Amino acid sequence: LACGDHHTVLCSTTGTVYTFGFGGYGRLGHKDQKDRMRATAIDFPHKAKIVDVSAGATCTYAISATRALFFWGRTKSTGEATMYPKGVADLHGWSVRSISCGHSSTVVAADRAVISWGPSPAYGELGYGEAGPKSSTQPKLVDDLDGTRVEQVASGYAFSVLLMSAQDEKSTALLERLPNLGDGSDAAATNTKEPAVGSKRPAENGDSAGNDNGGPDAKEARTAA
Repeated sequence: LACGDHHTVLCSTTGTVYTFGFGGYGRLGHKDQKDRMRATAIDFPHKAKIVDVSAGATCTYAISATRALFFWGRTKSTGEATMYPKGVADLHGWSVRSISCGHSSTVVAADRAVISWGPSPAYGELGYGEAGPKSSTQPKLVDDLDGTRVEQVASGYAFSVLLMSAQDEKSTALLERLPNLGDGSDAAATNTKEPAVGSKRPAENGDSAGNDNGGPDAKEARTAA
């Protein structure tokens, strides 16, 4: 079960995905932009069985039983929408374990790596470090976590949380080198300026969480792939 700004995604135990809600930008995956108030099943290429789903503001992701990643909707403020599930070409060949969408960013755990992407503005949730880029519109490896096994990822508005296997020797060694929140070793990270409470959120610019600050009553551009 996953919820975007104005749509809901359900994954059954049989591998079928259902969506309902606001249909703008094709986020429901039914090859149109119609709203649906009842859960409606989606057709996947090759009748793929789905085991997990994640919803961004204006998009949806799904992980198949073979660990392939599918996408539909829109993740950026410009460009065409994807109106039905399509494989994510940049992650072809990766065994995707977990995916999560923040406000404008996406984080993926696959094989022994963490991959993330999202447009500006970003607030460190992509994990590229102080010397790395602040944003990326294309999937990019999180170098500091290369070689580790991350079991699950989760995203907030402008932060990410990863659950790493402590049974894996390489992952455990990396955990010992990373700074710990709250003990002063994360001072560099806390210097990142965050949006003030009550301040205006960034305008629509998303990736994966593709921002959709307007509700269903707002006039959204109806672009189709």
